[in-house]
Amino acid sequence: MIKFGTDGWRGILAADFSFQNVRAVARAVAGYLARTEPGKACVIGYDNRFLAPEMARAAWEVLREERVPAILTNRPTPTPVVAYAVRERGAGGAIMFTASHNPSVYQGMKFIPSYAGPASPEITAELERRANEAAPHEHKHGHLPLEVPQFDPAPAYWTHIEQMVDLPALQSSGLKIAYDAMYGVGAEYLARLNPAVFLHKERDPLFGGMTPEPTGEGLRELTEAMEAVNADLGLATDGDADRFGCVDPKWGYLPANQVLTLLLWYLTAVHGRKGMVVRTLATTHLLDHIAEAHGCATLETAVGFKHLAQAMLEHDVLLAGEESGGLSVGGHIPEKDGILACLLLAEIRMETGRSLGETLQSIYKTYGATYTRRVDVHLHKGDRERIEARLRQEQFPPYLGGRRVVSLNRTDGYKFLLDGGAWTLMRFSGTEPMVRVYGEAGSEEALEMVLKDALAEVHRT
Repeated sequence: MIKFGTDGWRGILAADFSFQNVRAVARAVAGYLARTEPGKACVIGYDNRFLAPEMARAAWEVLREERVPAILTNRPTPTPVVAYAVRERGAGGAIMFTASHNPSVYQGMKFIPSYAGPASPEITAELERRANEAAPHEHKHGHLPLEVPQFDPAPAYWTHIEQMVDLPALQSSGLKIAYDAMYGVGAEYLARLNPAVFLHKERDPLFGGMTPEPTGEGLRELTEAMEAVNADLGLATDGDADRFGCVDPKWGYLPANQVLTLLLWYLTAVHGRKGMVVRTLATTHLLDHIAEAHGCATLETAVGFKHLAQAMLEHDVLLAGEESGGLSVGGHIPEKDGILACLLLAEIRMETGRSLGETLQSIYKTYGATYTRRVDVHLHKGDRERIEARLRQEQFPPYLGGRRVVSLNRTDGYKFLLDGGAWTLMRFSGTEPMVRVYGEAGSEEALEMVLKDALAEVHRT
Protein backbone atom coordinates (compact mmCIF):
# COMPACT_ATOMS: atom_id res chain seq x y z
CA MET A 1 0.00 0.00 0.00
CA ILE A 2 1.45 3.34 -1.09
CA LYS A 3 0.41 6.07 1.35
CA PHE A 4 1.29 9.74 1.07
CA GLY A 5 2.03 11.66 4.26
CA THR A 6 2.28 15.37 4.92
CA ASP A 7 5.21 15.78 2.52
CA GLY A 8 5.01 13.02 -0.06
CA TRP A 9 5.44 9.25 0.05
CA ARG A 10 8.16 7.83 2.29
CA GLY A 11 9.03 4.26 3.13
CA ILE A 12 11.77 1.86 4.11
CA LEU A 13 14.06 0.82 1.26
CA ALA A 14 13.60 -2.77 0.02
CA ALA A 15 10.43 -3.10 2.11
CA ASP A 16 7.70 -0.87 0.73
CA PHE A 17 9.96 1.58 -1.11
CA SER A 18 10.76 -0.53 -4.16
CA PHE A 19 11.40 0.17 -7.84
CA GLN A 20 7.99 -1.30 -8.60
CA ASN A 21 6.29 1.21 -6.34
CA VAL A 22 8.50 4.04 -7.59
CA ARG A 23 7.28 3.29 -11.11
CA ALA A 24 3.68 3.27 -9.88
CA VAL A 25 4.02 6.70 -8.26
CA ALA A 26 5.76 8.05 -11.35
CA ARG A 27 2.88 6.76 -13.47
CA ALA A 28 0.45 8.49 -11.11
CA VAL A 29 2.34 11.76 -11.56
CA ALA A 30 2.30 11.30 -15.32
CA GLY A 31 -1.47 10.83 -15.27
CA TYR A 32 -1.97 13.88 -13.09
CA LEU A 33 0.25 16.07 -15.29
CA ALA A 34 -1.43 14.85 -18.48
CA ARG A 35 -4.77 15.90 -17.00
CA THR A 36 -3.77 19.24 -15.42
CA GLU A 37 -0.62 20.47 -17.22
CA PRO A 38 -0.75 18.91 -20.72
CA GLY A 39 2.43 19.37 -22.72
CA LYS A 40 4.46 20.77 -19.85
CA ALA A 41 7.65 19.11 -18.69
CA CYS A 42 8.31 17.45 -15.36
CA VAL A 43 11.56 18.18 -13.52
CA ILE A 44 13.11 15.20 -11.69
CA GLY A 45 15.56 15.75 -8.84
CA TYR A 46 17.20 13.64 -6.16
CA ASP A 47 19.45 14.00 -3.13
CA ASN A 48 22.29 11.86 -1.73
CA ARG A 49 20.22 8.91 -0.51
CA PHE A 50 20.85 5.32 -1.49
CA LEU A 51 19.70 4.45 -5.04
CA ALA A 52 18.35 7.98 -5.57
CA PRO A 53 19.95 8.47 -9.03
CA GLU A 54 18.76 5.06 -10.20
CA MET A 55 15.22 5.69 -8.98
CA ALA A 56 15.17 9.10 -10.64
CA ARG A 57 16.13 7.37 -13.90
CA ALA A 58 13.31 4.84 -13.41
CA ALA A 59 10.81 7.67 -12.93
CA TRP A 60 12.03 9.32 -16.15
CA GLU A 61 11.50 6.07 -18.04
CA VAL A 62 7.88 5.86 -16.86
CA LEU A 63 7.18 9.47 -17.82
CA ARG A 64 8.66 8.76 -21.24
CA GLU A 65 6.39 5.73 -21.60
CA GLU A 66 3.42 7.98 -20.77
CA ARG A 67 4.59 10.65 -23.26
CA VAL A 68 5.16 13.27 -20.55
CA PRO A 69 8.35 15.28 -21.24
CA ALA A 70 10.82 15.11 -18.36
CA ILE A 71 14.30 16.36 -17.55
CA LEU A 72 16.65 15.37 -14.72
CA THR A 73 18.97 17.48 -12.64
CA ASN A 74 22.55 16.67 -13.60
CA ARG A 75 23.62 15.87 -10.00
CA PRO A 76 22.15 15.53 -6.49
CA THR A 77 20.19 18.71 -5.78
CA PRO A 78 18.45 20.35 -2.79
CA THR A 79 14.67 20.26 -2.69
CA PRO A 80 14.30 24.09 -2.73
CA VAL A 81 16.52 24.28 -5.82
CA VAL A 82 14.37 21.68 -7.60
CA ALA A 83 11.26 23.61 -6.56
CA TYR A 84 12.70 26.85 -7.91
CA ALA A 85 13.50 25.10 -11.20
CA VAL A 86 9.79 24.31 -11.59
CA ARG A 87 8.97 28.01 -11.47
CA GLU A 88 11.95 29.16 -13.53
CA ARG A 89 11.35 26.64 -16.34
CA GLY A 90 7.55 26.94 -16.34
CA ALA A 91 7.32 23.20 -15.68
CA GLY A 92 4.15 21.32 -14.87
CA GLY A 93 5.75 20.04 -11.67
CA ALA A 94 8.64 18.05 -10.25
CA ILE A 95 9.37 14.67 -8.72
CA MET A 96 11.92 14.88 -5.91
CA PHE A 97 13.56 11.79 -4.43
CA THR A 98 14.31 12.53 -0.78
CA ALA A 99 13.35 11.40 2.68
CA SER A 100 14.56 14.74 4.05
CA HIS A 101 15.72 14.34 7.67
CA ASN A 102 14.59 10.72 8.11
CA PRO A 103 17.12 7.94 8.92
CA SER A 104 19.13 6.35 6.11
CA VAL A 105 16.87 3.28 5.79
CA TYR A 106 14.17 5.56 4.37
CA GLN A 107 13.70 6.90 0.88
CA GLY A 108 11.01 9.30 -0.26
CA MET A 109 9.31 10.64 -3.34
CA LYS A 110 7.48 13.95 -3.29
CA PHE A 111 5.60 15.78 -6.00
CA ILE A 112 6.02 19.54 -6.35
CA PRO A 113 3.19 21.10 -8.42
CA SER A 114 3.58 23.99 -10.87
CA TYR A 115 3.32 26.59 -8.09
CA ALA A 116 6.68 25.30 -6.71
CA GLY A 117 5.48 24.34 -3.23
CA PRO A 118 4.21 21.28 -1.34
CA ALA A 119 1.36 19.41 -3.01
CA SER A 120 -2.09 20.02 -1.55
CA PRO A 121 -4.06 17.22 0.13
CA GLU A 122 -6.31 17.06 -2.92
CA ILE A 123 -3.34 16.47 -5.24
CA THR A 124 -1.71 13.87 -3.00
CA ALA A 125 -5.02 12.04 -2.64
CA GLU A 126 -5.27 11.73 -6.42
CA LEU A 127 -1.65 10.59 -6.70
CA GLU A 128 -2.12 8.01 -3.95
CA ARG A 129 -5.21 6.61 -5.64
CA ARG A 130 -3.56 6.43 -9.07
CA ALA A 131 -0.36 4.88 -7.67
CA ASN A 132 -2.15 2.09 -5.82
CA GLU A 133 -4.16 1.30 -8.94
CA ALA A 134 -0.97 1.09 -11.01
CA ALA A 135 1.30 -0.76 -8.54
CA PRO A 136 0.05 -4.34 -9.14
CA HIS A 137 0.64 -3.96 -12.88
CA GLU A 138 4.17 -2.53 -12.77
CA HIS A 139 7.04 -4.73 -13.88
CA LYS A 140 10.72 -4.76 -13.11
CA HIS A 141 13.33 -4.30 -15.80
CA GLY A 142 16.73 -2.75 -16.30
CA HIS A 143 17.32 0.76 -17.55
CA LEU A 144 16.56 1.43 -21.18
CA PRO A 145 19.67 2.22 -23.29
CA LEU A 146 18.61 5.81 -23.78
CA GLU A 147 20.31 9.11 -23.02
CA VAL A 148 18.40 11.01 -20.33
CA PRO A 149 18.08 14.79 -20.83
CA GLN A 150 19.68 16.66 -17.95
CA PHE A 151 20.16 20.28 -16.85
CA ASP A 152 22.02 22.26 -14.20
CA PRO A 153 19.50 23.99 -11.87
CA ALA A 154 22.10 25.90 -9.84
CA PRO A 155 22.75 29.02 -12.00
CA ALA A 156 19.11 30.13 -12.14
CA TYR A 157 18.69 29.51 -8.41
CA TRP A 158 21.74 31.62 -7.57
CA THR A 159 20.63 34.44 -9.85
CA HIS A 160 17.41 34.56 -7.85
CA ILE A 161 19.02 34.19 -4.40
CA GLU A 162 21.53 36.97 -5.06
CA GLN A 163 18.58 39.35 -5.38
CA MET A 164 17.59 38.44 -1.81
CA VAL A 165 20.97 38.16 -0.05
CA ASP A 166 24.18 40.18 -0.47
CA LEU A 167 26.38 37.19 -1.24
CA PRO A 168 29.48 39.15 -2.36
CA ALA A 169 29.46 41.06 0.94
CA LEU A 170 29.15 37.83 2.88
CA GLN A 171 32.02 36.26 0.98
CA SER A 172 34.32 39.21 1.74
CA SER A 173 33.08 39.85 5.28
CA GLY A 174 35.72 37.83 7.08
CA LEU A 175 33.05 36.03 9.12
CA LYS A 176 34.32 32.76 10.52
CA ILE A 177 31.49 30.34 9.76
CA ALA A 178 31.28 26.68 10.69
CA TYR A 179 28.93 24.60 8.54
CA ASP A 180 27.68 21.02 8.83
CA ALA A 181 26.21 19.60 5.61
CA MET A 182 25.21 16.40 7.45
CA TYR A 183 26.26 14.43 4.32
CA GLY A 184 23.43 16.15 2.46
CA VAL A 185 23.12 18.16 -0.74
CA GLY A 186 23.47 21.57 0.91
CA ALA A 187 27.26 21.21 0.80
CA GLU A 188 27.74 22.55 -2.73
CA TYR A 189 25.56 25.58 -2.01
CA LEU A 190 26.75 26.70 1.43
CA ALA A 191 30.33 26.22 0.28
CA ARG A 192 29.92 29.70 -1.21
CA LEU A 193 30.20 31.11 2.32
CA ASN A 194 33.79 29.82 2.44
CA PRO A 195 33.25 28.13 5.81
CA ALA A 196 36.22 27.95 8.16
CA VAL A 197 34.89 24.58 9.33
CA PHE A 198 33.16 22.36 6.76
CA LEU A 199 31.80 19.12 8.23
CA HIS A 200 30.39 16.08 6.40
CA LYS A 201 30.44 17.54 2.91
CA GLU A 202 30.96 14.23 1.14
CA ARG A 203 28.18 11.90 0.03
CA ASP A 204 27.37 9.11 2.49
CA PRO A 205 23.97 7.42 2.02
CA LEU A 206 24.31 6.13 5.62
CA PHE A 207 24.80 9.67 6.95
CA GLY A 208 27.67 8.57 9.14
CA GLY A 209 25.32 6.39 11.13
CA MET A 210 23.35 9.46 12.23
CA THR A 211 20.05 11.01 11.20
CA PRO A 212 20.51 14.08 8.95
CA GLU A 213 18.40 16.35 11.14
CA PRO A 214 19.98 19.65 12.30
CA THR A 215 18.78 19.63 15.91
CA GLY A 216 20.71 20.39 19.08
CA GLU A 217 21.52 16.72 19.56
CA GLY A 218 22.61 16.28 15.95
CA LEU A 219 24.90 19.34 15.95
CA ARG A 220 27.16 18.51 18.88
CA GLU A 221 30.13 17.92 16.58
CA LEU A 222 29.52 21.28 14.92
CA THR A 223 29.39 22.99 18.32
CA GLU A 224 32.72 21.45 19.34
CA ALA A 225 34.31 22.41 16.02
CA MET A 226 33.16 26.01 16.48
CA GLU A 227 34.94 26.23 19.81
CA ALA A 228 38.17 24.95 18.28
CA VAL A 229 38.36 27.80 15.73
CA ASN A 230 36.46 30.48 17.69
CA ALA A 231 33.77 30.64 14.98
CA ASP A 232 31.31 33.54 14.76
CA LEU A 233 28.38 31.36 13.71
CA GLY A 234 27.44 27.72 13.15
CA LEU A 235 25.04 26.67 10.39
CA ALA A 236 23.64 23.37 9.15
CA THR A 237 21.14 21.94 6.68
CA ASP A 238 19.39 18.58 6.65
CA GLY A 239 19.63 15.82 4.04
CA ASP A 240 17.85 17.69 1.24
CA ALA A 241 18.66 21.22 2.55
CA ASP A 242 15.08 22.32 3.07
CA ARG A 243 15.55 22.64 6.87
CA PHE A 244 18.14 24.67 8.77
CA GLY A 245 20.10 24.50 11.99
CA CYS A 246 21.91 27.28 13.83
CA VAL A 247 24.46 27.40 16.66
CA ASP A 248 25.59 30.56 18.47
CA PRO A 249 29.10 30.46 20.01
CA LYS A 250 27.76 31.52 23.43
CA TRP A 251 24.08 30.56 23.46
CA GLY A 252 24.59 27.22 21.78
CA TYR A 253 21.92 25.67 19.58
CA LEU A 254 19.18 28.13 18.58
CA PRO A 255 15.81 26.40 18.02
CA ALA A 256 13.76 27.34 14.98
CA ASN A 257 11.48 29.60 17.04
CA GLN A 258 14.48 31.78 17.92
CA VAL A 259 15.76 31.75 14.35
CA LEU A 260 12.37 32.84 13.02
CA THR A 261 12.31 35.62 15.62
CA LEU A 262 15.71 36.85 14.42
CA LEU A 263 14.69 36.74 10.78
CA LEU A 264 11.40 38.59 11.26
CA TRP A 265 13.11 41.27 13.34
CA TYR A 266 15.76 41.63 10.63
CA LEU A 267 13.22 41.95 7.82
CA THR A 268 11.00 44.45 9.67
CA ALA A 269 13.08 46.46 12.15
CA VAL A 270 16.28 46.59 10.08
CA HIS A 271 15.01 46.57 6.49
CA GLY A 272 11.52 48.02 7.02
CA ARG A 273 9.75 45.37 4.98
CA LYS A 274 6.00 44.80 5.25
CA GLY A 275 3.72 41.87 4.58
CA MET A 276 1.77 39.16 6.30
CA VAL A 277 3.50 36.93 8.84
CA VAL A 278 2.29 33.34 8.67
CA ARG A 279 3.12 30.69 11.26
CA THR A 280 1.79 27.32 12.31
CA LEU A 281 -0.10 27.05 15.59
CA ALA A 282 2.89 25.25 17.19
CA THR A 283 5.20 28.21 16.46
CA THR A 284 6.12 31.05 18.83
CA HIS A 285 3.67 33.92 19.35
CA LEU A 286 6.62 36.30 19.64
CA LEU A 287 6.34 36.58 15.86
CA ASP A 288 2.90 38.10 16.39
CA HIS A 289 4.28 40.73 18.77
CA ILE A 290 7.04 41.75 16.36
CA ALA A 291 4.60 41.79 13.42
CA GLU A 292 2.12 43.95 15.32
CA ALA A 293 4.83 46.44 16.30
CA HIS A 294 5.68 46.92 12.63
CA GLY A 295 2.16 47.02 11.23
CA CYS A 296 2.15 43.52 9.75
CA ALA A 297 -0.89 41.23 9.80
CA THR A 298 -0.52 37.68 11.11
CA LEU A 299 -2.12 34.38 10.22
CA GLU A 300 -2.03 31.08 12.14
CA THR A 301 -2.34 27.80 10.24
CA ALA A 302 -2.43 24.09 10.98
CA VAL A 303 0.91 22.28 11.34
CA GLY A 304 2.68 21.48 8.06
CA PHE A 305 4.44 23.70 5.54
CA LYS A 306 1.79 22.93 2.94
CA HIS A 307 -0.56 25.22 4.89
CA LEU A 308 2.05 28.00 4.96
CA ALA A 309 2.61 27.51 1.23
CA GLN A 310 -1.09 27.94 0.55
CA ALA A 311 -1.05 31.21 2.49
CA MET A 312 1.93 32.39 0.43
CA LEU A 313 -0.07 31.72 -2.74
CA GLU A 314 -3.07 33.67 -1.45
CA HIS A 315 -1.48 36.61 0.42
CA ASP A 316 1.40 39.05 0.28
CA VAL A 317 3.52 37.17 2.81
CA LEU A 318 6.69 38.58 4.33
CA LEU A 319 7.70 35.50 6.34
CA ALA A 320 6.30 31.99 6.66
CA GLY A 321 7.75 29.72 9.32
CA GLU A 322 7.24 26.67 11.49
CA GLU A 323 8.89 25.52 14.71
CA SER A 324 10.17 22.33 13.06
CA GLY A 325 12.65 24.27 10.92
CA GLY A 326 10.73 25.32 7.82
CA LEU A 327 11.07 28.85 6.42
CA SER A 328 10.38 30.93 3.34
CA VAL A 329 10.13 34.66 2.76
CA GLY A 330 8.26 37.00 0.45
CA GLY A 331 9.52 36.98 -3.13
CA HIS A 332 10.74 33.40 -2.83
CA ILE A 333 9.10 30.08 -3.65
CA PRO A 334 6.38 28.72 -1.31
CA GLU A 335 8.69 25.91 -0.17
CA LYS A 336 11.04 25.40 2.77
CA ASP A 337 14.56 26.58 2.01
CA GLY A 338 17.36 25.86 4.48
CA ILE A 339 19.96 27.38 2.17
CA LEU A 340 18.24 30.77 2.15
CA ALA A 341 17.72 30.59 5.92
CA CYS A 342 21.45 30.01 6.50
CA LEU A 343 22.45 32.84 4.16
CA LEU A 344 20.08 35.27 5.90
CA LEU A 345 21.40 34.27 9.33
CA ALA A 346 24.95 34.93 8.16
CA GLU A 347 23.83 38.29 6.78
CA ILE A 348 22.28 39.23 10.14
CA ARG A 349 25.55 38.35 11.88
CA MET A 350 27.48 40.42 9.35
CA GLU A 351 25.26 43.52 9.39
CA THR A 352 24.76 43.72 13.16
CA GLY A 353 28.33 42.95 14.11
CA ARG A 354 26.98 41.06 17.11
CA SER A 355 26.45 37.40 17.87
CA LEU A 356 22.96 36.13 17.15
CA GLY A 357 22.53 35.47 20.88
CA GLU A 358 23.26 39.11 21.68
CA THR A 359 20.79 40.22 19.02
CA LEU A 360 18.16 37.93 20.52
CA GLN A 361 18.68 39.47 23.94
CA SER A 362 18.10 42.91 22.43
CA ILE A 363 14.93 41.68 20.72
CA TYR A 364 13.63 40.25 24.00
CA LYS A 365 14.18 43.59 25.74
CA THR A 366 12.13 45.36 23.06
CA TYR A 367 9.31 42.90 22.41
CA GLY A 368 9.29 40.69 25.51
CA ALA A 369 10.99 37.36 26.09
CA THR A 370 9.22 34.07 25.45
CA TYR A 371 10.34 30.52 26.13
CA THR A 372 9.16 27.51 24.16
CA ARG A 373 9.61 23.75 24.36
CA ARG A 374 8.22 20.54 22.89
CA VAL A 375 7.91 17.22 24.69
CA ASP A 376 7.15 14.02 22.75
CA VAL A 377 5.16 11.41 24.66
CA HIS A 378 5.02 7.86 23.28
CA LEU A 379 1.63 6.24 23.63
CA HIS A 380 0.50 2.70 24.36
CA LYS A 381 -2.47 0.98 22.79
CA GLY A 382 -5.70 2.77 23.66
CA ASP A 383 -4.00 5.90 25.04
CA ARG A 384 -4.87 8.14 22.12
CA GLU A 385 -8.53 7.16 22.17
CA ARG A 386 -8.70 7.76 25.92
CA ILE A 387 -7.04 11.18 25.74
CA GLU A 388 -9.03 12.36 22.73
CA ALA A 389 -12.34 11.24 24.24
CA ARG A 390 -11.66 13.33 27.32
CA LEU A 391 -10.52 16.37 25.36
CA ARG A 392 -13.51 16.19 22.99
CA GLN A 393 -15.77 16.29 26.02
CA GLU A 394 -13.73 19.24 27.36
CA GLN A 395 -12.92 17.33 30.53
CA PHE A 396 -9.87 19.37 31.49
CA PRO A 397 -9.15 21.70 34.42
CA PRO A 398 -9.93 25.43 34.17
CA TYR A 399 -6.28 26.20 35.00
CA LEU A 400 -2.98 24.94 33.53
CA GLY A 401 0.30 25.97 35.12
CA GLY A 402 -1.60 28.21 37.48
CA ARG A 403 -3.06 30.17 34.56
CA ARG A 404 -6.71 30.32 33.56
CA VAL A 405 -7.68 28.59 30.31
CA VAL A 406 -9.05 31.41 28.17
CA SER A 407 -9.98 29.42 25.06
CA LEU A 408 -9.43 26.15 23.22
CA ASN A 409 -8.33 26.01 19.56
CA ARG A 410 -9.14 22.73 17.78
CA THR A 411 -7.70 23.65 14.37
CA ASP A 412 -5.02 20.96 14.58
CA GLY A 413 -4.93 19.18 17.90
CA TYR A 414 -5.90 20.90 21.15
CA LYS A 415 -4.33 24.30 21.80
CA PHE A 416 -5.10 25.89 25.17
CA LEU A 417 -4.68 29.67 25.25
CA LEU A 418 -3.94 30.78 28.81
CA ASP A 419 -4.25 34.01 30.72
CA GLY A 420 -1.22 36.25 30.27
CA GLY A 421 -0.32 35.01 26.78
CA ALA A 422 1.01 31.55 27.62
CA TRP A 423 -0.28 28.52 25.71
CA THR A 424 0.09 24.77 25.34
CA LEU A 425 -0.74 22.47 22.43
CA MET A 426 -1.40 18.74 22.45
CA ARG A 427 -1.13 17.31 18.94
CA PHE A 428 -1.15 13.65 17.91
CA SER A 429 1.37 12.44 15.35
CA GLY A 430 -0.08 11.24 12.06
CA THR A 431 2.60 8.59 11.56
CA GLU A 432 3.71 7.43 15.04
CA PRO A 433 1.97 6.45 18.31
CA MET A 434 2.91 9.75 19.88
CA VAL A 435 1.44 12.99 21.20
CA ARG A 436 3.54 16.11 20.93
CA VAL A 437 3.06 18.60 23.75
CA TYR A 438 4.16 22.17 23.01
CA GLY A 439 4.28 25.11 25.37
CA GLU A 440 5.19 28.79 25.50
CA ALA A 441 5.37 31.27 28.39
CA GLY A 442 7.18 34.44 29.44
CA SER A 443 9.70 32.69 31.70
CA GLU A 444 11.36 29.31 32.06
CA GLU A 445 9.61 28.80 35.40
CA ALA A 446 6.17 29.59 33.96
CA LEU A 447 6.82 27.31 30.97
CA GLU A 448 7.85 24.48 33.29
CA MET A 449 4.58 24.81 35.22
CA VAL A 450 2.46 24.90 32.05
CA LEU A 451 4.14 21.83 30.56
CA LYS A 452 3.98 19.95 33.87
CA ASP A 453 0.20 20.35 34.03
CA ALA A 454 -0.24 19.65 30.30
CA LEU A 455 1.73 16.41 30.60
CA ALA A 456 -0.29 15.47 33.68
CA GLU A 457 -3.41 15.79 31.53
CA VAL A 458 -1.91 13.48 28.92
CA HIS A 459 -1.13 10.83 31.52
CA ARG A 460 -4.36 11.21 33.52
CA THR A 461 -6.58 8.11 33.44
